[in-house]
Amino acid sequence: KGLKSDLLPVPQELENGKKPDENKYYLTPEEGKSFKKWDKEPLLSPGTEINENHIFTAQFDWSDLMTKGVATTESSKAPDGTWINNFVPTLDELRAAIQLQSKDKTKITKLPDDATVEFVDENGTPVATPDDLYKLVKEEPDSNELVRTVKLKAKVKFASREKIEEIELPIRVYKNRYDAPPTGAMPDFLKQATGPHGDLAKLLDGKTYVKVTVNPSSRLGKLPPKSYWVNPKAWVEIPEIAVSDKDKAATGLKHWSANKATQNEGQAKLGVYDFMKRHKFSEDTEITPVFVEKVVTPVPEKKPNKLIVATGANVLVYLYAATLFTVAGIALVISRTRRKA
Repeated sequence: KGLKSDLLPVPQELENGKKPDENKYYLTPEEGKSFKKWDKEPLLSPGTEINENHIFTAQFDWSDLMTKGVATTESSKAPDGTWINNFVPTLDELRAAIQLQSKDKTKITKLPDDATVEFVDENGTPVATPDDLYKLVKEEPDSNELVRTVKLKAKVKFASREKIEEIELPIRVYKNRYDAPPTGAMPDFLKQATGPHGDLAKLLDGKTYVKVTVNPSSRLGKLPPKSYWVNPKAWVEIPEIAVSDKDKAATGLKHWSANKATQNEGQAKLGVYDFMKRHKFSEDTEITPVFVEKVVTPVPEKKPNKLIVATGANVLVYLYAATLFTVAGIALVISRTRRKA
């Protein structure tokens, strides 16, 4: 009696990631719940003298499930099942993307360890294995869809709650290669995704997409260059620009070569860039044609003069040609026959 309210130890919520102080008291909500308010009567104002009994009751409320979803890029496998690009999110990563948020939206905590989570796709089919997830995020043919969204439904069961809570979990799937104009900056959606706080920042370890350009020479006529933004961590296919056999012969096109020797066969400078293989690009790269030094135009083979023989009535006619050259350098051809009895 007579004690000032300031001296009363008031339990506080323990912030995420912090260790409790042995000399302090903490609010301990049940899993899946968060502190809402002091019920029955509010806490005493500072400096209040305590002359009677007071009861302060902590009221808790169920937290709301929340998620920002996850982001990744397309994955792919070889025909024999070996990985080419494995960017498939794990089930643990999907679970970690689901969090608890207080009713007033001021506090966010992770799911309790004893909470169970099951995932199903939009058709209600269970997604429970890595292969199930791969089928959802595997590489698809190019389309106008810059980023596709795969929607999963997460079913969360808390140990202390009978009701199963559900929340939609979106997976944003980016491509490993995007068409790009030969000049100009990276498109805004990709710049944002690869920025410090973007969707792909963690996946790319702070790196960004690089530009690869296939640039035909003016010797190949009016073929336009083709450029692409590519994931520096992915093995990607770069389409070859089609050149007809006629144009190859006329221009002396030998092969295509990347200006970064590591992309060429044998890592050779001016070596062959193989469009049939996937490549991983860590920096901007240009692929250009290599021509033979001199194109030799085939010269038609010169045919020798033919001897024409005519027969009849003991007559043999010889036809021959003589070439005379005038002072002006003009060639004249005179033909004559000689008859032998």
